[in-house]
Amino acid sequence: MSTTKTNTAQKEGKQLCHICGKESESYICEACSDKVRAEAMNKKKWEDKGKA
Repeated sequence: MSTTKTNTAQKEGKQLCHICGKESESYICEACSDKVRAEAMNKKKWEDKGKA
């Protein structure tokens, strides 16, 4: 993530996603949040399958 992009976003009162670096209204953008959630669900399904 470039320092210039970070400084510009801060001056405009916007945040950057801490995963992909795109402008976001929150700490993690919606797209990255969905990806993380999906990965966690897949891991849980895989772990649960092994315990059955």
